[in-house]
Amino acid sequence: MKIETFVGQLEVISSGNIFVPNSDTFRIKIEDLEFIFQFNDLSDDAISTEIIDDKMILKFGKALSDPAGKGIYQPWLLGTVEEHEIFIAFNIKTKTSKAGAVARLIEYCLYKGKEVINE
Repeated sequence: MKIETFVGQLEVISSGNIFVPNSDTFRIKIEDLEFIFQFNDLSDDAISTEIIDDKMILKFGKALSDPAGKGIYQPWLLGTVEEHEIFIAFNIKTKTSKAGAVARLIEYCLYKGKEVINE
């Protein structure tokens, strides 16, 4: 039995919860394109991006550090993979222990959008 999930016109291709201890990175790889989530508690920026080769680095600053969670809740266009738009929505919950250790719970959903025709 094949099950497909959609939100509006977007097909859900992956969703889940990831526990990221300390300031480790979180990576998602779709075919040859890689998305790297980096955390920098010294930066005041919420989100900045950088593209290096086939890697998109999403850098999250302390503006997204909140025990209740902060994130992007509307599907956000990341790029194109195999001629389809790829979107992400996520929530990041940041917890800090009394000893200062930081851990994050990332709830995410990846979507495949419409086909992009290159002419």
